[in-house]
Amino acid sequence: MLTEKHISELNLLPLKNLKKLNLDMPNLTEKWLHDHLSGLPVLETLEITSCYMLKRIKLSSRHHHLKSLGLLSCDNMVKVMVDSPILCGLSYYGNTSNISISLNASDLLEVKYLCGSGYCSWNAERIKFLSKMGNLKVFELSIFFI
Repeated sequence: MLTEKHISELNLLPLKNLKKLNLDMPNLTEKWLHDHLSGLPVLETLEITSCYMLKRIKLSSRHHHLKSLGLLSCDNMVKVMVDSPILCGLSYYGNTSNISISLNASDLLEVKYLCGSGYCSWNAERIKFLSKMGNLKVFELSIFFI
């Protein structure tokens, strides 16, 4: 596991041609993510897993060419703002009751929502979350129990 000290030592900025980034970093912070994503202008795929310290994420097409975003097990996330008109795929696994998601993604074609043990109660918040995905070509809902 990367500690806060290790995160601050991890520098992605020299990787300007990086197109795909998978981060499994429990200590990931909003500042570190913003500082590094702004230096990755051709990033197309971003997957963030187990980001327990991350409460907000703001992604803008001004900084990269994001086509695919995955947010998996980021249990403390409360706000996701994505302004990426060319985003065509979104995967989400996590709690929807406390999260606000704002999407400007006119090319969004496919959403995968993974619903597992502890996250899968069908309530008003979950229905509201799913209803925001209305103009899709593919909506995949996977329900599993551990």
